[in-house]
Amino acid sequence: MQAGLSMPHPVSRPSLWERLSRRSGDALVSGLGWLVPSLAQVIFLGCLGAALRAGGMMVSGDGDPSRHLVVGEYILSTRSIPRQDLFSHTLAGQPFVPYEWLAEVASAAGYRLVGLAGPVLLHGSIIGLTFALLMRHLQRRGHPLLLALAVTVLAAMASFVHWLARPHVFTFLGTVVFSSLLDDWFAGRRHSRWLWVLPATMLVWANAHGGFLIGFILLGAYAGADALRCLAGGRAAAASARRRLTVLLPVAAATLAATLATPAGPALLGHVTGYLRNKYLVDHTAEYASPNFHEGDVRFFLLMLLGTVAALAWSRRRPALHEGLLVLSFSYFALYSARNIPLFAIVVAPILAAQLGALPAPADGSRAADRLLGAVGAWLARRNVVYSRVDGRSRGQLWPLAALTALLLLAAAHWRQGQPPLGVDFLPARQPVAAAAYLKAHPPAGNGFNQFIWGGYLLYALWPEQRVFIDGQTDFYGEALTREYARVAGLDDGWQDVLDRHNIQWVIFGTDTALVRQLRSMPEWRVLYQDDVATVLARN
Repeated sequence: MQAGLSMPHPVSRPSLWERLSRRSGDALVSGLGWLVPSLAQVIFLGCLGAALRAGGMMVSGDGDPSRHLVVGEYILSTRSIPRQDLFSHTLAGQPFVPYEWLAEVASAAGYRLVGLAGPVLLHGSIIGLTFALLMRHLQRRGHPLLLALAVTVLAAMASFVHWLARPHVFTFLGTVVFSSLLDDWFAGRRHSRWLWVLPATMLVWANAHGGFLIGFILLGAYAGADALRCLAGGRAAAASARRRLTVLLPVAAATLAATLATPAGPALLGHVTGYLRNKYLVDHTAEYASPNFHEGDVRFFLLMLLGTVAALAWSRRRPALHEGLLVLSFSYFALYSARNIPLFAIVVAPILAAQLGALPAPADGSRAADRLLGAVGAWLARRNVVYSRVDGRSRGQLWPLAALTALLLLAAAHWRQGQPPLGVDFLPARQPVAAAAYLKAHPPAGNGFNQFIWGGYLLYALWPEQRVFIDGQTDFYGEALTREYARVAGLDDGWQDVLDRHNIQWVIFGTDTALVRQLRSMPEWRVLYQDDVATVLARN
């Protein structure tokens, strides 16, 4: 052999399985592509199916879904948005700031159409659309299809801890729209004119849920990072940052102006931020508590959080400044309050995918573990090529619409037959279904005192004949009344004075609670109804 010459490398021939996979994939997309949904549409359908499977919990997890149905039905019936309290006897007539009216109307319209399946299908569709858009965004960033799919599924499973038929799922959708558009614009994948979708999105978001503040946090991360680049970056980086700021700041101003186009007007921002500044209310609201890692439903969030930390440490990619700000801020939000876990999952998913995509390749194969990792990586790469070809040429665009139409027709048929539509009904173990039915059949006189988490359901079952002491709208009821409720529920000093001051004549509370045990032992109170969940008592 002559010096300088090398033996030619053997040609790598695809295996029989690879050839069959490739041919079957090509045949599928060329002949039946119109029947094949894309993976983003599969994500939508999977989230919708998971929402339906958890339908009872989505409407019964707390009392707020029921309360929103009542408010939305009032708006549809009267064609007016309530500006004062109509639902409690404790603060009746007090000024009320309507900031979720659009989501409440949509939920009530779904209920009118197909009963309780309507709100579940509505909110399940919004959740499905959120993660379908996230999947599309990861594909647009150029991540391998299987990596994008795995990260999207992980984000959806992490967010499942707060899937409820409540307006906050509109914040899921608003977050993915803001984060994906800002990321695409910053990376040059979209023209700056796409940023003007953000004020239009805010117009809907601010009328649907108070979580619209997340949009300004996302804008602030990008603007703040560019401000730092202007101050401390090199000449070229500073010039680019100034150009981006001249584009972004007018959009941010228009987005802020969009929040004024609500029934509350300028008072909206003050009301929403005022609640978050009230430490007592936040600390005594269960969903604002930090996640309990001893519970199984947060394990996917823990996996995503630890995976992000590990990927940031081991990846060859250096995150951009705004990405670091987003990871730090949304990790803090999720660790501070479990209700922020879905927002963490949506915002951090693209950063996690980028870091995972830049992990160091395994060594040349000197160890068995390296050879195994290399073989698995090669197999995944080949699968990714085949599945990307199928996904890129799929044309089954009507699957989500067809599935929703079929589910609506089936739910309507169930409802006409007097069955729970699609099996969705309130869970008697979570809400006082039987006790409320008793109160409906035997209306008590005077004011009542109710368990906090049941307030919304009692409005659904008994309003307008009965009004509640309190419900989940603590931003309206305020600290003073919430403290009074806690004093009675905990039998603290002066608890009987609270009942007397509000002229409480009957009580509905958890059977296995200290308050019920105490009232049953007092001669001036008698039990009207009792089951394993709730007890109804009245003054003699």
